[in-house]
Amino acid sequence: MELVEIEKKNLELVFSPNGCDDIIDRIRKEVSGHEPDLSTVGGRKEIASLAYKVRQSKTVIDKAGMGFVADIKAKVKVVDVERKRVRDELDRLAEDVRRPLTEWEEAEELRREQERERQVMERAHEEAIAENQLFDREQEIAAREAEAQRVIEEAERKQREAQERIERMEREEREAREAAERAEREERERIERMEREERERIEREERRERERLEREQRIAREAAERAERELLESQEAERKKAERRAKRKAHVAKVDKDIMDCLVVEVFDKEVAGKLLSSLKAGAIDHVTINY
Repeated sequence: MELVEIEKKNLELVFSPNGCDDIIDRIRKEVSGHEPDLSTVGGRKEIASLAYKVRQSKTVIDKAGMGFVADIKAKVKVVDVERKRVRDELDRLAEDVRRPLTEWEEAEELRREQERERQVMERAHEEAIAENQLFDREQEIAAREAEAQRVIEEAERKQREAQERIERMEREEREAREAAERAEREERERIERMEREERERIEREERRERERLEREQRIAREAAERAERELLESQEAERKKAERRAKRKAHVAKVDKDIMDCLVVEVFDKEVAGKLLSSLKAGAIDHVTINY
């Protein structure tokens, strides 16, 4: 079985919904054609090797998917950075474009306030001259002067509030910019942390897979060695048993020959001696046995 190869240009098609079905079917077809043989060490090793190649194919596909996801994240990050740069640039440009109008509006407001103050002061002064000898008029002038002072103070207050409003807007803008930068930094750190955790998870899985495969290979090797050792021991025991049978057979044959020789020499011819020996071996003659 050959390892799976995935071209980078086909990643978007492969990692679409059910896009890996063809690869899985191809692997399953190759595996289904294998006939497992547990009777030999080589057959068992071939089974373990085939399973290991299937898991290697899984690792190839998973790593390709992880790289594809990393490319997508990198592209999204580039878009987000460019969006923020455009927002910042155009906000600054809008401020620069409107700044003359803003400054003019502020200056115009201040000029109108000062003009009103001047007119109030002039009217108060004219009325004070015209009615200098009249107490009531003096009171009125004092009231007008107080009003003029109030207007001046009101103008100063508005000017101060306008300045505070500008400073507040600048502070809020700075805080918003800092918050956006902080959020972007936190998001970047979160993505980096997720990517690091994903890499560590895959490394752990690969390490566990290697350890499991090594353990399976060690167990298979030990089982094969044990089976081979048991076979050798069984063959050796059978050989020794055959040797004992052969020795026994040779011994019996020698004893039978010695008996035949004695019978033929002493009493009988060879045919009768043979029949007598057979009867002795069969236990047909009472009180007589052969001690081999």
